[in-house]
This record gives sequence, structure tokens and C-alpha cells, in this order.
Amino acid sequence: MGVHMRRHTGEKPYACSICPYRSATSYGLKMHDRVHTGDRPYACDLCSYRTAQKSALTKHGRTHSGEKPYACSLCPFRAAQKYALTTHGRTHTGEKPYACSMCEYRTAQKGDVVKHERRHTGEKPHVCATCSYRTVTSSELQEHERIHTGEKPYACGMCSYRARTHAHYVLHMRAHTGETPYACNTCSYRTVSSSNLNAHKRAHAKNGLYMLASTLARVAIPVPAPNSSSPE
Repeated sequence: MGVHMRRHTGEKPYACSICPYRSATSYGLKMHDRVHTGDRPYACDLCSYRTAQKSALTKHGRTHSGEKPYACSLCPFRAAQKYALTTHGRTHTGEKPYACSMCEYRTAQKGDVVKHERRHTGEKPHVCATCSYRTVTSSELQEHERIHTGEKPYACGMCSYRARTHAHYVLHMRAHTGETPYACNTCSYRTVSSSNLNAHKRAHAKNGLYMLASTLARVAIPVPAPNSSSPE
């Protein structure tokens, strides 16, 4: 009952000795401590994935099995995790309940606002055990560590390509499918990535400034030279 009541009162009596994190339960603090120690006692039997939480290992297992037990009632979307279905539902409703306390940023996911606020504070609690790299999220650290291990867990089903990150894998797959989801709102240009689109838009902006300068040069009113001849 005491733990449950803390959900109402907001009381968090368990404090981390290394950072400002506090928890309502001793178990929550124990899980958090593994962020600092790097302890990941739960290991996948099918790949090199390790995690600090047993529940995370169960969820990870679905990436191998393909199981997606949670189904959207409005579209064909299915998810391996319940929270992913809840978050997906907000794409239909447009709800963004989580707001940054330092700027106007709002998001559909609580985890996103926590990560976003670290961009303001500069906090980087996730530390590489091999080099001095630090980052704001555990997923970024996990991707970074593959630089050291050489692991490339994302395999293309159409060729021999393997990727270190899911983002690289998605971009590669678009080379096969021809998908170009990022569209310019000024011309017919479409591309596979947001970075390509941003570079393209900068080219528009640069060209626009050049065209403006050229136009101003053409319409400039010439100033007549002073008449040097003396009046009669």
C-alpha cells in the first residue's frame, strides 16, 4: 500500500548517491544504479544484447520472434510493446501530453521529453566503458559501443548489407524500395533522408539570395554623373 500511495503523493524516498535521480521504490533505484555501474545481467540467447532489466530482455526477444501482440484499432499498426501502441495512438489523436519545462517543445512520449531536457542541461549520464564518450540516452550509448565491438545487428534481407544502427538500416532499405518520404515544399525534389532534404533546402535559400541580389542589381536606378561643363 505504501508504494502505491507514493504514486498519488509523488514521494520518492530512494535517492541515487551519484546523481539527482530519486525513486519511489528500492527496486527502481537498483535498476537506476545500473546506469552508473554498467551492470547488464540479462543476456539474449540469440545475439549480444544485454540489459539491466529482465522486462527489457523479454521485449527485446520480440525483435527476434517478430511477435507483435498489441494491435491498433484504427489502422493495421501492431506493436511488440504496449507502450508503443499507446504512443502510436497519439498519431491519430495528435495528443502531445509531455512538455519541456524550458522551451515550447512537446512530445507524445515521456522518455522523449526527459532526453530533450538533457539537451538544455548538458547532462550525459550514459558513459562508454571503452572511451570517454558520454551521451544523453542509453540507446545512443548502445549504438556507440558497436563502434568498438564491430557488431552490426541489422541485416538486409535483399543483399549482404549489415548496419550498426537501425537508422542506417532504414536508409539502406530505401535504396531497394525506392521510397523517398522527405519532400521539398518548393519543388518536386524527394529524398530518402531528412539530412538530404535540409541540404537541398539550403541550396534553395542560397539560390534565392543570389536571385534577389541579381534582381536588385538589374533594377537599380543609375545615378547621373555630375555635369562638369560650366553654364553659358
